[in-house]
Amino acid sequence: MTTNLLQSLPHMSLAISVIVIVCMSASFAALVFLYGRAKSQAVSFGAEDAQLKNKLYARFRKCAEEGLTAGEFLAKRRKSERTVRIVSDVLFLVMIGFVLTVSIFAIVFRAQGEQFFFGDTTYLTVYTGSMQEKNENNAYLAAHDDGVRIHQYALIGIRKTLPDALKEGDIIAFTYENDLYVHRIVEITESGGERLFTTMGDANATSFGGEIGISADRIVGKFNGYHAGFLGVLLIYMQSDIGIIALIFVLLLLAVFDLSERLVARSYEKRLNFVAAEIDGEEDADV
Repeated sequence: MTTNLLQSLPHMSLAISVIVIVCMSASFAALVFLYGRAKSQAVSFGAEDAQLKNKLYARFRKCAEEGLTAGEFLAKRRKSERTVRIVSDVLFLVMIGFVLTVSIFAIVFRAQGEQFFFGDTTYLTVYTGSMQEKNENNAYLAAHDDGVRIHQYALIGIRKTLPDALKEGDIIAFTYENDLYVHRIVEITESGGERLFTTMGDANATSFGGEIGISADRIVGKFNGYHAGFLGVLLIYMQSDIGIIALIFVLLLLAVFDLSERLVARSYEKRLNFVAAEIDGEEDADV
């Protein structure tokens, strides 16, 4: 009973986390939208006419000497602000595009077994620290240490390489029981005209059974030197269940925020036109 409960704890934790993220994101999105709609309606009904008129008066007076009406002043201001609006819209679209691209990449990365293929190179994340440090009892490194280390959770590049081109000291990725390992070649033997490879993690003192006599068909490729620690951590989070859900709801929040902001901005523009017409009418009456 206790064992079954402990085994189900990770799934329970994930389910609770997903529910919390969904509820918080949906609630925040609803609040943002309702605020934007309420603000838009308040402006449309003239709740801020006094403030708008004061601000417009203060700015309009500086241009009145040029013979501009309040309506003409607004038109001139909108024209000058058009570039700013275009730039802000482009930046927002870039942000949306980035989050969408990251979401798609995370889903594809997960679907392909946490690997990303680009030409003859495979990018993958390293989950263990077996290549991060040197084990003082590692007999191979005692005589052949090249100083190359791979940090745990790093994103690395693995290039397809012919078995004949591999040599001792190369770091390779290979499969064993549906898992992928990245270790260093410490011995190469030959049997029946086929080269067999034995590997060992730099942080290990011995090779485990699955990495002794590795055949060529199990080798994915050779480490090409590309090593990005931060990207690896980011990808591990993004391709997780919580990471994918979080990215989707970031898209939702950005879309709701943009919609609310546009509703409010449109209401302000319409009301400013109304206030400008009132000011022009007052100016004509004074004349």
